[in-house]
Amino acid sequence: MRNKDTVRLRVVRSLLAQAKRASETKPIETDAQMLKVLTQNINANRDAAEEFTKSGRADLAEKEDQERAIMDEYKDSVPKVGEADLAAVRERIELVLKQLQEQLGGEFKRETVKVGDVLKRVLEGKEGEEILGKFERGEVVKVLMPMLKGTK
Repeated sequence: MRNKDTVRLRVVRSLLAQAKRASETKPIETDAQMLKVLTQNINANRDAAEEFTKSGRADLAEKEDQERAIMDEYKDSVPKVGEADLAAVRERIELVLKQLQEQLGGEFKRETVKVGDVLKRVLEGKEGEEILGKFERGEVVKVLMPMLKGTK
């Protein structure tokens, strides 16, 4: 910031404001949550650049494109979730489903189990905290739902 990179400074300030606004309802605690804010900003910049181009304001469209390029840099620097992380989530879900099946005495049917209850068990404890550090709840549900449908 000392080298007077005003575009980068404007982007950082904008992202901080967006993160603060997003954390009013629920604090941003994970990279996945910040990545969501970043992606929303990138999409908004893309839309704004298109509107400026349609309106004949190439100067403003170029400004939006510069900001989006910087945000893309930041987005690329966020650690990505790998296949090993996804496999760990699947294993955790399978373990919880197996425990539920044992508790219900083999009478495990999709209708007898609520998704929220399974999700709560998957995300509790130290392993659950690790999962939430890498995944949003919605992503875990996307992995969970097909596994529940596979049960009879």
